[in-house]
Amino acid sequence: MIPPDPRQVARLRAAARCFLQQCHPKGCCHIADVLLVVSELATNVVNHTDGPGRLVLVSDPQGTEIRVTDSSRRGPRPQPPSATRPSGRGLVLIREIGTAVDVTPDIHGGKTVRVYVADRSADPAQPPAGHAPRPGVREP
Repeated sequence: MIPPDPRQVARLRAAARCFLQQCHPKGCCHIADVLLVVSELATNVVNHTDGPGRLVLVSDPQGTEIRVTDSSRRGPRPQPPSATRPSGRGLVLIREIGTAVDVTPDIHGGKTVRVYVADRSADPAQPPAGHAPRPGVREP
């Protein structure tokens, strides 16, 4: 669960790091990228929605899928780069990091943002659209 409290983003990052270390005990090259995506998506829930969100991570040797569901019908909108605005670059970063990024409306009126981050040390093949590896499904 992503509570509507900005102080909880650090807790979610720590839970995601622990999860990835358990899934990849020999290490993996994409932990920092996943943690950045988790931070950006969780911060968007805290700053731009009315309620809590939900974080799900799915990981295997090829990469990790990050899913964040929230109650807002409004989809993420990229902002033009600005040196004077402290926010607005999250979606641009996520699109640069993610191998696949999509937003799916939820039947309850919200949405799910899904980002797949490939492990750069693994085979760089992209997962099929809508496919997520099954091992390691967890909600931190």
